[in-house]
Amino acid sequence: MHYKSFYINLDRSTERRVEMEAQLSGFGLRDHYCRFPGSDGNSLGFPNGKLLPGEIGCFTSHYLLLKEHIGQTQPLHVVEDDVLFSRFTAAAVGSTAESDHVKHYDIVYTDVYIPVSNILYKKYRDIYQKSIHRDDKGNIVNSDFNIIDMKNVGFASTTSMIINPSSIEKIVRLYAEVLQNGASKPIDLFLREKADEGRLKIGCLFPFVTSVRLEASVFGTTIDPSPKHYSQIAGTLARQAFFLDCDWNKCREFIHRYLTMPLEDDQLQLLTHILGFTLDERFRFE
Repeated sequence: MHYKSFYINLDRSTERRVEMEAQLSGFGLRDHYCRFPGSDGNSLGFPNGKLLPGEIGCFTSHYLLLKEHIGQTQPLHVVEDDVLFSRFTAAAVGSTAESDHVKHYDIVYTDVYIPVSNILYKKYRDIYQKSIHRDDKGNIVNSDFNIIDMKNVGFASTTSMIINPSSIEKIVRLYAEVLQNGASKPIDLFLREKADEGRLKIGCLFPFVTSVRLEASVFGTTIDPSPKHYSQIAGTLARQAFFLDCDWNKCREFIHRYLTMPLEDDQLQLLTHILGFTLDERFRFE
């Protein structure tokens, strides 16, 4: 492989480590991804603005990993231990890391949280439908990939990122600057801010070749252990919709468990159906 790869995992998150290594083994990637011990809270004693211990720990973990690899000549694939791989991950990350695409971006995500928006969903669904290739039974067998520029797109995530080696030092400087002054935003929102400002060029591989475990959308993560609000669950399910190995049955289970609509509200049912129709190829925004 022409890239170096790491997964971030807290020492106390032994169950996550076992799950991560089992997943990597299942895809034949166990020897390619090295574990990087995550920072458990504010281990370096940075001034803390408004972040939860898990949030500053996540920020610190990414900072330390990249700082350790300043001068690296190969792209890095950095994932967190709640990542969900697919049968397409290795090939897509490898081809992206070896292509000229990574040279035009500081960071290329392999999936992101997408804000709940029928306009964005329509845009991404159209690209998705044109990209995937199915067999006679309707199963996805291959996909053409696009790099979507994420400037001024309300994305969020640090679950899976391909890092341009030429950009590592610049990103480390940006991380160090905000951490030393007291970070007030989680790392994913900080990266979005820098993309919108033009200080970082960030893209996303699409369709998604990774995602996040759905359980984290309900029961919380090591970054934020609190149970999630229904709107966050909806956003995570939408993220799954553009994941090439989406478990549709599991998504339906989560929808029926957490996002059911009251049948007695006729108006809500009607509007829900109309909003769904806006994603169909027959719909045109006027």
